Amino acid sequence: MAAESALKERERDARDEEIERLKAKVGEITMANESLYAKIGMLRGGRLLAGRRLRK
Repeated sequence: MAAESALKERERDARDEEIERLKAKVGEITMANESLYAKIGMLRGGRLLAGRRLRK
């Protein structure tokens, strides 16, 4: 709990802003990837990545 309160008391700086910006970017990329996988699934007749084989 002490560490938690210490983090809350610390002033925000440029690193915090950059972390928030990067988290938002990761969220955007994740959403885009999910959308693309859904589109691929529809193009393949609802079979998500069907026909793709793993190489041994």
